[in-house]
Amino acid sequence: MKPNTLLLTLSIVLYTFTAFGQTYPIDTMIMKCKQENSSNLGVLECDMKGFELWTTEMEKNYDLLFKQMDREGQRMLQEQQTLWRKMMEAQLEFNHYYYKNKGTSGMLIISSEKTQIVRKRALELRGHLERLVLK
Repeated sequence: MKPNTLLLTLSIVLYTFTAFGQTYPIDTMIMKCKQENSSNLGVLECDMKGFELWTTEMEKNYDLLFKQMDREGQRMLQEQQTLWRKMMEAQLEFNHYYYKNKGTSGMLIISSEKTQIVRKRALELRGHLERLVLK
């Protein structure tokens, strides 16, 4: 991996994992994976695995939150999740368009951003669930 690409990747990882003030086990796994597999392909594979893990976490949090809500809350949560998915698709489409000609750095940014979008949603749903349970 070129020094500039490595620096960019590490900067993105450090910023995104600390942006919410807390590191989670999935974050730690991704960081460790990227340290052990620092080639461009390795970093992309780590991001893909992180995306899968955060997607699973998001779906788990969604299901738990859904079960805690009344019918109206469930309807609203379903609608919000549908709109969130459309927003995510639009954001990923934009990222692909914007970064597709940026070479390896662009691919790494696209991959990292995709993981971070799902991570953010998983944590939002977890926050709603925690506040609902604490009520």
